[in-house]
Amino acid sequence: MKLDSRITRLIVATASLGAIIALGIPWVDEYFELRREVAEFDELHGELKQIRDRSERLIQIEENLNEKLNSLNTRSINPETKDLVREQLVEIVRRHGGRLRSLEVHTGIVRPWATSGDNPLADAMPEFGEESEYVLHSHDVELRADGTLGSIEDIIASIAQEGWFASTRSMNVLPTGKPEAPAAIELRLTVFGLTVAPEEPEEEFAAAGQRSRRPAPTFR
Repeated sequence: MKLDSRITRLIVATASLGAIIALGIPWVDEYFELRREVAEFDELHGELKQIRDRSERLIQIEENLNEKLNSLNTRSINPETKDLVREQLVEIVRRHGGRLRSLEVHTGIVRPWATSGDNPLADAMPEFGEESEYVLHSHDVELRADGTLGSIEDIIASIAQEGWFASTRSMNVLPTGKPEAPAAIELRLTVFGLTVAPEEPEEEFAAAGQRSRRPAPTFR
């Protein structure tokens, strides 16, 4: 009887263990599957964070480059912005209590800009230089104004603070003998700017190609 009860308990325990194993295996599989998905999620989350961090850095870099580009565009003078030079010079003279006598911003010259070793003050790019994708614009500016010595000094300082790409050709501060405006300035400078070189018309290339394909003339 005792033997039978032992066998019975063993059979029940075995059956219970089998049931636990049978029911537990799917849960174990689910557990490992969940751990794998969590690991993948953590990996993807890390990659996403790296992408976001990289994007923020790229946005910051883009903003910095745009600021520098805007600054360069402000300092660069070309035919489209040369009238702003005139307006700013008039405003500077008036703001400091001077009297404008004459102001000329000349049309200037345009020439190719070399990839390296070029000098904006030169009339042409270096002899063996290679043309870049830009052209150089040069505009001569001639300014005459008078006022007090203090106003003339302020005018000179304000022009320098504009930060244009420029070179002073000549500058003279002279007495006028006028009590109301004892000093005068005669300033001549050249302002520079770069713009993208215009593309040559395709028709010119086509015409050049047709001319190159024409047979050479024969002489009898």
